[in-house]
Amino acid sequence: MLKIEWLKLRGYRPFWVLMSLYPVTLFGLLLLFVRFYHYIVGKEAQANSVIGTLPFAFPTVWHSTTYLASFFHFIPCVLILLNVCNEFQFRTHRQNLLDGWSRGQFFFAKLGVAGLVTLISFAWVVLAALLVGLFHEGPFSLAGTQVLGCFLLQSAVYNSLALLLGFWLRRGLVSLAVFLIYSNFLEKILWGIASIQFRRIGYYAPLYVANQLVPFPVWQQAVKRLTPDAPDLASLLTLAAVYLSLFVALSWLSFRRDDL
Repeated sequence: MLKIEWLKLRGYRPFWVLMSLYPVTLFGLLLLFVRFYHYIVGKEAQANSVIGTLPFAFPTVWHSTTYLASFFHFIPCVLILLNVCNEFQFRTHRQNLLDGWSRGQFFFAKLGVAGLVTLISFAWVVLAALLVGLFHEGPFSLAGTQVLGCFLLQSAVYNSLALLLGFWLRRGLVSLAVFLIYSNFLEKILWGIASIQFRRIGYYAPLYVANQLVPFPVWQQAVKRLTPDAPDLASLLTLAAVYLSLFVALSWLSFRRDDL
């Protein structure tokens, strides 16, 4: 099934553009932050106050890189949305089923593509962290690499949400608009309103949970003191896994029940 998906994608130009855009933007942003960091640290008068804000040496480079990479989840999400929605807009999903595929095979082919896209973006992040860390002085260290697992789960939650919107809405532009609006504004608005009645419920919004898996590398202790009732890491991991499973299950239910 994945081989057939590859045959569909290999001649699709937006696929290659988006696949190239992720490492280009990731490495570009890292380069800018590294240069900015060294520029600030190079000023002795300011060094004591800002040094370590975004450290790029081992072991803290793992956290810094994953945090910066979390701003680019929308790129693989756009790719997943296009991959799913194009099947419905051009009716090629019907041809797959006429050729003998079951609905389950078609769904798991799309789920497989989403999984591969997640792993590819994860691999770019690991490579970027390694290169940036090796560029700086200091011994190589695997300490702190647990944040990579958190990033992988975070990315999977975002991509599973894109998968759900693709199977539910089936229109590329509409799905993309809903994804961008929800991820940037709507979730905060809806869960903020709900928090008026249920004070802590905002901590359990899907993308809020995913985002807190890789928090800002600095001021973590201060944030914990300001929000003492926020879920701990173990709870966040459990909730993220639940949301991931829920989005995948709802995607399958949407596709299984809808007319072709």
